[in-house]
Amino acid sequence: MKTMTFLEHLEALRKALLRSLAGLFLGFLIAYAFSEKIYNFLLIPFNEAYRSVLHKEPILIFTTLFEPFMAYLKVSLVAGIFISSPYIFYELWKFIAPGLYKKEKKYVLPFVSFAVLFFIGGATFGYFFVFPAAFKFFMGYSTQVIQPAIKVSDYLEVAIWTLIIFGAVFEFPLVMLFLVFVRILSFETLISKWRYFVVGISIASAVFTPADVVSMMLMMIPLLILYIFTLLAAYFITKIRKTDSN
Repeated sequence: MKTMTFLEHLEALRKALLRSLAGLFLGFLIAYAFSEKIYNFLLIPFNEAYRSVLHKEPILIFTTLFEPFMAYLKVSLVAGIFISSPYIFYELWKFIAPGLYKKEKKYVLPFVSFAVLFFIGGATFGYFFVFPAAFKFFMGYSTQVIQPAIKVSDYLEVAIWTLIIFGAVFEFPLVMLFLVFVRILSFETLISKWRYFVVGISIASAVFTPADVVSMMLMMIPLLILYIFTLLAAYFITKIRKTDSN
């Protein structure tokens, strides 16, 4: 394990951030070439919920001249994050690798692969399951005298943040396993403090989802399942480590 000074850590962080931003910019440029298709894809759950609840063709409005242009930039940026996520997670691993033992550094490929898998998997879950349920729930409050006039920017703000939050929250198992891997957490701690983890998952689900029970449960249930899988993986990591030490 290599010992680095505080200034060396700052310099390594600066370089990692710059390389990650360069990767993000490249991902943004790639996504912008397909921005219209990405935008239309992001609208599908909204359009289906609109037709299902209101029984008419969906419509989004814009109130400023630059709003449609900014919409394409926003969806390109978010798509760029997902496109460049393998490289960004690789840079994250390179930053933390100097603090690991030599035998631990070889797990770069599993770390990056699972980080990307959980990040994209969380966003995918939000798109296919949370979007339809949440949109139908909120549009259900429409009446003959209360009709939706939803701005493009308002819709994208909800959609984009939901994708990013679900992607980030689904990294929870990987973070826990990494802490077990580097011996900051143990399987015994994870199992003995299960009540705190359940409460934390419940609070996160309430804070990071729209204000309805359906969306909250759609985040809470998968996270609880992932917590159980985290416990199983942590148990096997601990068991293998004890076997190797004997």
